[in-house]
Amino acid sequence: MSAVFLKDYVNSQALADDPGRFVWSLRDLAGSLIPVADAVFAVCEAFSTALQEKNRDAGSRYSHTASEIASILLGLYEQAQGNCNQQVANRCIDIWDLLFETRIGRTIDLTKEIEQ
Repeated sequence: MSAVFLKDYVNSQALADDPGRFVWSLRDLAGSLIPVADAVFAVCEAFSTALQEKNRDAGSRYSHTASEIASILLGLYEQAQGNCNQQVANRCIDIWDLLFETRIGRTIDLTKEIEQ
């Protein structure tokens, strides 16, 4: 998939209307997430900004999808660390901080689990 297409899609109303479809495709992606890292970061940023209010309802599909993107971000971080890609790993940490600050998905719970 082209990086330009992914960026345009992530910034579109289509993602805002149904982010789950795209997030599930990232979750089910075979192979490395590193080639689509910018798309993962953009989706995380969308959840922290434009979709932030939709995430507040714990029972909504947006809340569940936000939790899934946090897990995908962790997977991307692990892959970046394993491939010695410090640039992507550092960006993952920055995005994680954004998700944490805006209380998106299960970021706080996952952070507590990691600390233990």
